[in-house]
Amino acid sequence: MRKAIYVIVIVLLAGGGAYIAVNSEGDRSASWFGKHLEVIQSQLIDLKDHLHAYKDAHGQYPTNDEGLAALDNFDAKFEITLYRHPEEDPEEISFYRDFYWYEHWKHTITRYRREHGGKAPQSALDLEQTRFGYIVMDPYDSELKPVPMEVAVGRKDSLFFLSPAGVLSPWLVPYVYENRNGLDPNIFRDSPVTRDRRGRYSVRVDDGIYVYSVGGQVYSRKFDREWWAYYGPFFAGCGLVLASVVLVVVLMRRSKKLGLIGGMAMLVSAGGIYALKACYITCYVPSPLFSYRYPEILSKQRELLDSFHQRGVICDETYTKALAALERAPTTEEADR
Repeated sequence: MRKAIYVIVIVLLAGGGAYIAVNSEGDRSASWFGKHLEVIQSQLIDLKDHLHAYKDAHGQYPTNDEGLAALDNFDAKFEITLYRHPEEDPEEISFYRDFYWYEHWKHTITRYRREHGGKAPQSALDLEQTRFGYIVMDPYDSELKPVPMEVAVGRKDSLFFLSPAGVLSPWLVPYVYENRNGLDPNIFRDSPVTRDRRGRYSVRVDDGIYVYSVGGQVYSRKFDREWWAYYGPFFAGCGLVLASVVLVVVLMRRSKKLGLIGGMAMLVSAGGIYALKACYITCYVPSPLFSYRYPEILSKQRELLDSFHQRGVICDETYTKALAALERAPTTEEADR
């Protein structure tokens, strides 16, 4: 009777643990959010380099009112023509979903530099032979309407969208620039930078100088949520399987026969669950990066602007430009992930 109880406990531990581990959800979503953050981090590093170069050239960093719009040392600035379909909402731009290929844009610029002695592309025509030719050239669909957009090529081959409010993140929402020098530190007590110790969506350029993405902050939280949604149950399931292994080892010391029976039961129960899961593998097609901008990104950006404006960090004109950039930011559609 005791032997049967031991075997049942092992089966429950190994089978239950395996079931919990293989049915954990969130790994693909976490990876999807993580890829967004990788792009943001790459762009922030590039902007940091440009701000250092700006200070070397001008003797100081831009003021809060000048912001990232003051940067004048991009390797190139030019206009590209994007397209949208007339049946779409006027604020929806169809090219937006194609930003999944952001890394391809970056690799294309890197390849162009290599083939032209380190020189960056100077116009949309320089990119027309790339995968994105249909974006910068006349599209085959004559119904698509042109939407001009100014872009800049960064020193580290990032491709930036520009607006009067400064440099836009891939969500087409301005990166936030903070120059805290000479201001009361309490003004920035609510800044997202204070909560980003790992530098996932912000970068410290110098003493009192920071750049960050509100969109990156939102996606960082969602990344953490999805990460724990997967790895919390996964680790718990693995712990149960490990407990069954420990129990098998204990039984083996008491009775090799009983240990072998327990080991076989553990392998059959855990292995059966994993094999059953393998028979039902779901194929996931990743949705384009930056194809969806959560509404809270715009709301949080507005709250931040209101706070800076009320505390005198930015003047009325800067505040108006920033709000206009948010109002013109195209809406996006959520895609299946």
